[in-house]
Amino acid sequence: MAMSFLPGLMMMLSIGGGGVDLMDFLATDDYWRAKSVEVTAEMLIANVATPTAKTPDVSGLIRQLGDDSFKVREAAEAQLA
Repeated sequence: MAMSFLPGLMMMLSIGGGGVDLMDFLATDDYWRAKSVEVTAEMLIANVATPTAKTPDVSGLIRQLGDDSFKVREAAEAQLA
């Protein structure tokens, strides 16, 4: 009985209506449980409040889009993309 949804799922994925992440197919609580992540208010606040080293300075990159140098504009566009 558990496999009865598989044909419909495969059809949905083949026509572009589905996603490629587990979150597209599970309820939120089940998703995080499957990822072995305990979701707490403290964890969410810490993730939102603390920028990571990978977080680019978006306002600076946007300013660089108007730079006189083509190379600077191209680099900023690539980082924003």
